[in-house]
Amino acid sequence: MNEYDTFIRNNTAVDIVKKVLSQSEKMMDKVVSPVSLFGFNTNANFSGEGDVDIRYSGGLQKCNKSDIRGGKEILDKLFGKELNSKKN
Repeated sequence: MNEYDTFIRNNTAVDIVKKVLSQSEKMMDKVVSPVSLFGFNTNANFSGEGDVDIRYSGGLQKCNKSDIRGGKEILDKLFGKELNSKKN
């Protein structure tokens, strides 16, 4: 009855939860990023100059990598060769 932190009332769902938890992959709370992962507010304005393209609700702009206050390890992991090869 107290096997999980959340009460599950459907036996089919219990089987699904067991199967998901048996996997060695990271859970979504470890993969999904917060709203301000890169340190920008939702109403951030970018200079339009720099070495990193930023796509946001206002369109596409450029900023300097040094303006990015968080999430740099993700950028380096995903785009490391491109970002690190460009000079600031």
